[in-house]
Amino acid sequence: MNSALQLQPVEMNVIQSLDLGALNNLQADKSHEEWLLQRKGKFTASEIHRLMTALSKPNELPVGAITYVIEKVAETLTDGLPESFSSEAMQWGKDNEVEAIEKFEEKTRLFVNNTGENQKFIKYGKHAGCTPDGLGYGFGAETKCPKSSTHVIYKGILNGQDLKKINSDYYWQIQFSMLCAKKSKWFFISYDKRFSKEKHRLHYAVIERNENDIELLKLRLQLAIDKKLELIKNFK
Repeated sequence: MNSALQLQPVEMNVIQSLDLGALNNLQADKSHEEWLLQRKGKFTASEIHRLMTALSKPNELPVGAITYVIEKVAETLTDGLPESFSSEAMQWGKDNEVEAIEKFEEKTRLFVNNTGENQKFIKYGKHAGCTPDGLGYGFGAETKCPKSSTHVIYKGILNGQDLKKINSDYYWQIQFSMLCAKKSKWFFISYDKRFSKEKHRLHYAVIERNENDIELLKLRLQLAIDKKLELIKNFK
C-alpha cells in the first residue's frame, strides 16, 4: 500500500469517532421514526387534554375534540410519518429531560427506567397510548424543563389538585398515562438548571390517580374513538 495513503492512528481515531457519531444519529432517527409510526392515528397522552374540555356536557365531544379526532382520521388514512412540530422551547426540554430524571433519582433514591432514547410507547387498546418520560416500580414520571418563570409557577404544585388548577393539560396527560401504564401514582417533575442555587433547580410532586377523572377520560376517549371510526367509514 502507498504510504502516502496510510492513515495515522490519530486520524483513524477521528474517522472512527465520526462514523460512530453518524451511526448513533442514524439509530436515533430510526427509533424516532418507529415511535412516530407507533403513535400514528392514535390518541396520545400529550394531547389527550383536547378531549377534556367543556366537561359540563361529558357525553358530547366539543368542537376542539372533534378537530383532534379529524387529525387522527387523516393520520390513519395517509401514508408516511405524521406531521410533527418542534420549537426552541421543546428542544430545550428534550435536551435536558434525561438530566432532570437523573437529578430526581439522586434526590429521591428512586430508580427510573425507560428514559431518554429508551422510552417506550404503551398502547391502550387499538386507538390510544402514552410515552412516559420514565417508569419505576409502581409509578411513572412526567418531566418538564420549562422557562424559568414557568418553573417558578410550577414550584407551587404540591399535588394533583394544584396541577389541575395550574396546568390542566398536564394533569390530564398524567391521569391518562396512569390509565395506560396501570400505575397508581405519577411524579410531575419540573427542572431548570439555569437557577443559580442547585436546590432551586428541581421540583417534583406526587400526582395520585383520580378514578373519577379516569372514568371521564375513558368516556370521552370512547366517544372520540367512535367518531373516528364513523368518519373512516366514509372513505370505504
